Amino acid sequence: MQQKAASRRQTIKRSIRRSLKTESAATTDEDEASGSKERSRVKPHHLFRHGAETERSLVELLQPTCALQQMGREEEKHVERRLGWHMLRRLGTMYPSRQKAKRGLLWRRNDEYPASDDAQAVQMKSRHKHDLERVYREAVLMAQQQGTQALNRKEIRRVLDQAHGDTQAALRRVDLLLKTRDGIVLPIDPTMRLSGAENAGGTTCYLDSIMAALFAAHSSCDGLLFMRDLGSQDANGVQALCRLLTNFLRAGELIGADMMEQLRAQLVKCGWPGARGQQDAGELFLFLMQTLQMPFLPLEMRMVHGADADADDSRVVTQRAIELALPSEDDGKAVGLQQLLARHFFDNRIEQLERELHMDADAPVRVRTGAWAVLAMHPFYTPQSETGSDGASAEYPDNAPLVVPLLLKRYQAGPNAVLRTGRHVAVPLQMDATDIISTHVAGDSKERAATTPVQRAAPGGQPLPPPYSAALRYQLELQAAVCHKGSSTNAGHYIALVRTSGLGNGASGQARIGRRHSWPRLGVQAPVCEGTGEFVRLDDLDVAHGRARRVGRAQALAEMGADGYVLLYVLQPANAEDCSSPCSLRRAASAKAA
Repeated sequence: MQQKAASRRQTIKRSIRRSLKTESAATTDEDEASGSKERSRVKPHHLFRHGAETERSLVELLQPTCALQQMGREEEKHVERRLGWHMLRRLGTMYPSRQKAKRGLLWRRNDEYPASDDAQAVQMKSRHKHDLERVYREAVLMAQQQGTQALNRKEIRRVLDQAHGDTQAALRRVDLLLKTRDGIVLPIDPTMRLSGAENAGGTTCYLDSIMAALFAAHSSCDGLLFMRDLGSQDANGVQALCRLLTNFLRAGELIGADMMEQLRAQLVKCGWPGARGQQDAGELFLFLMQTLQMPFLPLEMRMVHGADADADDSRVVTQRAIELALPSEDDGKAVGLQQLLARHFFDNRIEQLERELHMDADAPVRVRTGAWAVLAMHPFYTPQSETGSDGASAEYPDNAPLVVPLLLKRYQAGPNAVLRTGRHVAVPLQMDATDIISTHVAGDSKERAATTPVQRAAPGGQPLPPPYSAALRYQLELQAAVCHKGSSTNAGHYIALVRTSGLGNGASGQARIGRRHSWPRLGVQAPVCEGTGEFVRLDDLDVAHGRARRVGRAQALAEMGADGYVLLYVLQPANAEDCSSPCSLRRAASAKAA
């Protein structure tokens, strides 16, 4: 692999040398003065025709975050002398302006500059140091105003390099860094245009899509970002990076590939096996929920059979996501998501369950019998699983919406490989969930301990009654989805579709850790993106549309039906005025009981 990578780099170097000579001969003053806007749309890989892999490598190689770093020093000087504005115009898809492109190439290695006899390089070096000091002074003032620790010069230099020398962009990023350190999660800004994230090496779309689905345009999962002791410094580091990336997303800042690589490296420290290459977005979601200690969804399991009743016939299991199996047979018709939920909760057959059969004889007889397992979900979070307790889960905000993640199992193990099921799923915006919600409390003490809600008392200090009421109806509201386009879980491409109208699309004011967060129900304007529609489609490879664009409801639901993999729903009462969280669910049930 190393020899192959070295050979590819040599091919790229030769391509750049040949192309630079051609460009230098073809560049004229007339070309420089006219047609810059039209030529800026020409992509750089049009100059290098050595296959798609080489083209992608060139695009990565010329990015300002790793510009020419894999070349020797003499080759860098050669490229810098021969590049010229004509070539820079062709890099318009990666740089916002020719000036920033030139500065980005000159600042490729912090303090490393060309020879001192280059007057332009000396001037740029002086300007770089001046901008560095200016941003540093402004950052110190920001930190004093916010009452937090200031960034040092090394951190400021890194931020300035990531902003390609743009001092205003660097100051915005410094402000976001300071707010992140202070535990602030930015609210959804309806006037902000989303920019998404860059794909690092073509292998982080699974990570980009999960982050966008969780945090880009709704605040239902913001409780995961609140400062809590997660038990290890590595897990706390993952939470801090997720909070930073969320603030970048909501502030309209483009998340660089280096930041995504930093998050992936931090996940690896926590035990994530995907150090490189494409990974399964569903597995990442479950791993991220475990690392950030998302509370559990308590499911009551009852087994129905013809033998004598047993204490284990009714027990509580906990899950962080509900995995739905798709029918293996494909008759060409779409299967409804609500139908899949009904099968999961009510159509579970258990073969050869061992139970005692009632007999008149003194010695009981143990037999094997068939049984049905019926599930029902409690409408609140629990911080405990069947095997133990997660301390940080108990600190999860008590008024957070109850998120119900659904994982569609589109892949099945075949005789020689994992095969994808091409069955279309009809994904609704809303669906009735009353039948799958538990309407009673079991009496076993162990079961009650396993289902202790995250919220334990009302603001006035009085214990709240269980949120069970026969008259209360529940529904699931769609928030976001991650779609997978490909034939294998470790290949293909992941994108995110986020609903911009409905529950949890904003918050009034900034949410500081330790303060009560607000999750509004309806009526918040959607973020500004290209196009029109109810959903925002975030695709880290869709550079032509700014990686984020609006799409209509029909297009979004059709894409979810064909390729949907991770669906995020929020449980709420269907007949309550203001019940968007587990705490409000309990208040609604209490009011009806009174």
